Amino acid sequence: MYKKIMKGRFGAGAVRLLTLSVFILGTEAWAIDIPSPPAGGPPAPVLTGIEISGPASMDEDGAAEFSCTAKYSDLSSAIITPVWSVDADFAAINSSGTLTSDDLIEDQTVTVTAIYDGETASLEITVIDSVPTLTGLTIQGPAQIYEQANATFTCNGSYSDGSSRTVDADWSVSSSAAVIDSAGRLTAGDVSSDSQMLVYAAFGGKSANVALTIKYIPPELVGIMIAGGVSVSEGSSIDLSCVAQFSDGSSSIVEPVWSVNSPYASLSSTGVLTGGNVLSDQAVTVGASYGGFADTHSVLITYVAPALESISIAGPTSIFEESSAQYACTAYYSDGTQKTVSPSWKESSSYISVSGGGLVSTGDVTEDRSARLSASYGGKTAQLNISVLYVEPDLESIVVSGAVIVDEGVSTRYTCIGYYADGTSGTVVPVWSVNSSNAVIGADGWLTAGNVLEDEGIIVTANVGNLSDSIAVSIKFVPPPVVVTGIWIEGTNTMWELDDAELICMASFSDGTTNTVSASWSVASGNASISSGILSAGNVEEDSLLSVTASYAGFQAGHEMNVRYVDTTITYPLIDLEGKTVMATVYEQTADQWYTVGPFEEEIIFERKDPTQWYWISIYETNTVSGESTEIQAGWMHL
Repeated sequence: MYKKIMKGRFGAGAVRLLTLSVFILGTEAWAIDIPSPPAGGPPAPVLTGIEISGPASMDEDGAAEFSCTAKYSDLSSAIITPVWSVDADFAAINSSGTLTSDDLIEDQTVTVTAIYDGETASLEITVIDSVPTLTGLTIQGPAQIYEQANATFTCNGSYSDGSSRTVDADWSVSSSAAVIDSAGRLTAGDVSSDSQMLVYAAFGGKSANVALTIKYIPPELVGIMIAGGVSVSEGSSIDLSCVAQFSDGSSSIVEPVWSVNSPYASLSSTGVLTGGNVLSDQAVTVGASYGGFADTHSVLITYVAPALESISIAGPTSIFEESSAQYACTAYYSDGTQKTVSPSWKESSSYISVSGGGLVSTGDVTEDRSARLSASYGGKTAQLNISVLYVEPDLESIVVSGAVIVDEGVSTRYTCIGYYADGTSGTVVPVWSVNSSNAVIGADGWLTAGNVLEDEGIIVTANVGNLSDSIAVSIKFVPPPVVVTGIWIEGTNTMWELDDAELICMASFSDGTTNTVSASWSVASGNASISSGILSAGNVEEDSLLSVTASYAGFQAGHEMNVRYVDTTITYPLIDLEGKTVMATVYEQTADQWYTVGPFEEEIIFERKDPTQWYWISIYETNTVSGESTEIQAGWMHL
């Protein structure tokens, strides 16, 4: 039987505890160690609701301030900043809780809503209609007039009650191309092209504007003239233009209908003249017509001798060693013609040489080599990559190399070196064979030794054509390894709650021996844990049975442990509170939960609580008239 009695007095900023823990069972006695209390107080209480404060009415076009208060589970409250909203399009509320409204034609209601941390509160407000005010201006008048013409503009005012009327506005314009008087009469001046401007009206603190175009009136056309170059090389282009002359003495570039009277040139719709291919200089006549007028212009197309554009090399891209091949060079010109030419030849490798006539000779190589042939003519260059091909000499002998001892069940690779008539050597691919059924060898030379009962000698052979070579190999017998044949758990079957017990895992082996092993442990309960065989039992409400499992080398073993329950009762006297009835709010640290207990007189009693955990206890009195609660004692308690 376990009886734990704790008497304590709450002090300002500190907790004083007197703890007596006694356990009596037969002739044994033990005490539970109490850890130090957590630093600081408990986490913040839980939010239980919010409410809005503010006026019940406001004037249109005015502003009203609202605030929001949060209520918490520990009976405290605080001003907060929620997400504000309203349910009417004539009103708006900002993030600070300031409500504003538009002009109304009658009284209207709007609901203000606050949302904070999942809680919502609402408040209905009346917006009161007042005297209508000017809301905007509208200008009436033409969208365009011709230069040196007049136009009249008027201005209407719109009001918050939906009415409108003509007002005496202050007028102005955005351009010096026109002037406007106080009555809204506008006079346009001279412009050289269509001119865009704005007409402004201002009245009662409001303003408006409209766009106005002053249209240009062009002078009459009296003639045209073609301007531009008088000669162009074949294949090249020049720009021609058409100049229009007007009755006011001005001129400007226009887009006429173009024509040309010769097949030696082409003319675009924008006046670009391109000379064609000619064998000698050719004269062409260009014509232009516009607005009933026409003009002509003579251009000389000049002959240009063709230019060399590129050269290329023709010949084989590969030559056997110690042989030769002939190469030629072709030139290509700007007029599309081509011909064979005699360039300057050059080689980039010691594996080839080239004569002045383009004959390439190759030397002796030990493997395929790359070379580059170059030709230069008339400032142009061409290149051609050539492969000098190696001709393999006769194979005279072969030699097999590789391991001479191989463990059974292991693979190893053998290679074959060939020796040639020119004194060189290199790896060759032979036909492999082995003289034993206890080994196999693949075409790539990989040999795999089979299982043997004792060391065995074999012969590995390689054949290339009529050449052959062999190597003697010993396959070594390897004894089998010692393996685990089973495991089991040893240790006690009974323990007290909140206590530890040691279990060990034993294993049997294929050689007949047994030994302790380091197994992986697990326990099928959230109220217990096990590490390295040390089983730790948690707090239980009654005697419980735990299933422990050990895993090692693919085997598993089970063990059942009976955890015995230890009863607890905890009493806290209410010092200096005699004759009073009190309540308490409790914060349980491990569950992160608040709850209320009581009412109590003289002492607080807790039963079946975890003696290894800490609890925050706040004791308070409640005024039965006002409903206000006052905290009188608080602190961490270890049960």
